[in-house]
Amino acid sequence: MSNKPNNSFTKYSIKDITTSSQDVIQDSEEQINNDLQQSCLDIDRSQRFVESLGNIYNEGIKKRKNTKSILNLIDQFLIKNYQNPEEVIKLCLHDQTNPIIQLILGNFYYFGKWIEKDENKAFVHYQKSAELGNPGGMLQEL
Repeated sequence: MSNKPNNSFTKYSIKDITTSSQDVIQDSEEQINNDLQQSCLDIDRSQRFVESLGNIYNEGIKKRKNTKSILNLIDQFLIKNYQNPEEVIKLCLHDQTNPIIQLILGNFYYFGKWIEKDENKAFVHYQKSAELGNPGGMLQEL
């Protein structure tokens, strides 16, 4: 029996290890950049989608439609664009600076559209809409 240790590891040079490490770092940086770009695209799509909801609401108001009719227009828009109402609610809840979206959320809660009916939460969103400068938030009846 030999006293030499049985070394089954391949010997690598410092250059090989450095090159391998640089490849791993470069791959990681590329993945991070790709993830960041995808996140930016998702945020942009989400913002455009929320803006579309606001536009639908505003167009309904201009045409003197009542709130239920406007919510039905939004419902048709969601169906046409294959959007899950629960995800739309989440997007709207994250947009705390858009007075129209706050008004729409108030209507979702008031009428129980895609969410459990809650007049207290409706009031909170109507009030937030009014605080953000939308006079329509002040005019909602509860």
